[in-house]
Amino acid sequence: MTGVTPSRSLSRIAGLDGLRAIAVIAVILFHSHLPGTELGWAGVELFFVISGFLITRILLDLREHARYLQIFYARRALRILPLYYFVLIISVAMALSLGRSIGSLQVPFYLIYVQNYVPQISSSMSQGIPLTSHTWTLAVEEQFYWLWPLVILVVRGASLRYVLVGCIIAAPLARLALLLWTGNPFATVASLPAQVDALAAGAILAVAERAGTPATIFRRWGALAAIAGAIIIVVLVLSGGLSMFAHTEEWARRPLNVLLLSAFATLFVGVVALAASGRGRVIRALEWRPLAHVGRISYGIYIYNPLALFVASLLLTLSDSGYVEGDVTQTAVGAVVTYVIAFLSWRYLETPILRLRESIAR
Repeated sequence: MTGVTPSRSLSRIAGLDGLRAIAVIAVILFHSHLPGTELGWAGVELFFVISGFLITRILLDLREHARYLQIFYARRALRILPLYYFVLIISVAMALSLGRSIGSLQVPFYLIYVQNYVPQISSSMSQGIPLTSHTWTLAVEEQFYWLWPLVILVVRGASLRYVLVGCIIAAPLARLALLLWTGNPFATVASLPAQVDALAAGAILAVAERAGTPATIFRRWGALAAIAGAIIIVVLVLSGGLSMFAHTEEWARRPLNVLLLSAFATLFVGVVALAASGRGRVIRALEWRPLAHVGRISYGIYIYNPLALFVASLLLTLSDSGYVEGDVTQTAVGAVVTYVIAFLSWRYLETPILRLRESIAR
């Protein structure tokens, strides 16, 4: 490797913060269990596509640097680990203070981001440490971070494109194999093999961008992908009924639905491609400052939300307001509490750490 200095900052993609905001808002609504939010979990799939795109851009930019792996892993660790372990400590402390069992033998798996492969946890996303069931997505992301830099380092040119296409083709087959082999519907969702198509789809966009693909091609193929993905989603949802998709243990047991995550990956890679093309009214809407602000702090919003909903339920119980668990009041109060915690975390915890992260590539 050469000692080439990595770019101080890759060109910014307009609208991605807005897409992150839409993704995290969808997930928060799904956590509310309100009618009409049955597909809100798909916000996670949008996060995976965005992650595959952005991480691959970074890796391709860094690849010839003498400290390629050191820089990437250090910067990712500073972005992800502090907040994750902070929330993990709070969740364990709250569980113990309330007399809840946390399964002490399971804690080490959370510490190394493999809780999504522990049968006692992965057999039901509500098992394991309370208020952390959603961290399976972070485990998938972290496993991607472990492996993908090594692939980018070793695999070059057309071979990289073949690997990515292979991942996209293999993912629904992996989901079907996991379903038939384990009988566990969560294994078809909450594992890296099950989510690799969304990550690979985003990565293909980064490779295409690196190759100098014109914006007109991004717009044309982005629109086609978004339309095709949306059509498949509508067909699958109509064939099963919308209410089924509020419960992973129901929709993921249906073999045909191994195509659902592929359809969402197709839809969202189209949307991200349209954003990467950099034009249009939709991009301007996604750049709306309040929406972009929510996108910038979306990691905190996502990871704090179950904790904030729990705090909201306590506050409403103490207020004797007569609310019902999971109603609009709890959702609204939970959203406010989530935002306040995430904003304070961004300002006083994450931002100082990000400044340190930015100094690493110097």
